[in-house]
Amino acid sequence: MLLDGPKQSHRSRMSFIHGSYWLEPVERFRVSGRVLSVKRYRHGELSDISPLDLALGWGDMADPFLLMREQIRIGQDYRLMYWELPEYRHFSADSLARQTANLHLIPANDAVRGQLLRGLKLNDLVHLDGQLVHVTQLRTQLPWYSSMVRDDVLHGAGEVLWVERVTALTRAGN
Repeated sequence: MLLDGPKQSHRSRMSFIHGSYWLEPVERFRVSGRVLSVKRYRHGELSDISPLDLALGWGDMADPFLLMREQIRIGQDYRLMYWELPEYRHFSADSLARQTANLHLIPANDAVRGQLLRGLKLNDLVHLDGQLVHVTQLRTQLPWYSSMVRDDVLHGAGEVLWVERVTALTRAGN
């Protein structure tokens, strides 16, 4: 598996109810990349369905030497991914946006949930397979839409991913 970015294709599943949410699959989604940031959500809105966000990088953004050399800092909070680039950088913010994703992860089952919550660490190389979904909270009818493009930023730029399979490619430090 190359770390060359997400692959999207037509959905393969009909809409369904998961807990107190309506999920509408919009496209199949596979991605391999380096974990650039991990944010766990234990409380608050959507934490029951999506307990973990990952900032994932591929291409140049999977290169730990480039990240260190360019002094790129990536973090997450309030379901947003942010980055800091020094003024003298050689790497552009546009390139960074095209080679990263802020993934809001919805585990498809308990085994996947365990893999996501216990198994993913900063700098791990990982492969995720599942479906991008639009989510509606049944009680409030509040929607949560997945991004469908790779170069968007700010609110609405995150991919909401129903994770069906997680494969650790390498662990940090190996």
